[in-house]
Amino acid sequence: MFQIQIHGDDWTSLHEQIPKECLPNEYGGNGGSLAELWSESKENDKHEIVKFFWRFISMCKANAP
Repeated sequence: MFQIQIHGDDWTSLHEQIPKECLPNEYGGNGGSLAELWSESKENDKHEIVKFFWRFISMCKANAP
């Protein structure tokens, strides 16, 4: 079972779940821009976007203190 959480315009609740270091600049983080992160990825298929973000978030959560 997985859970989806919705965060509004206030990034505080998002930052409580995912460290700023793991988030792109567009989401109040300092992990680089989405364009930079996407270009570093070898995946160019639009259908892979969701997988890309899940892997990115999972990686950050695994490395978070």
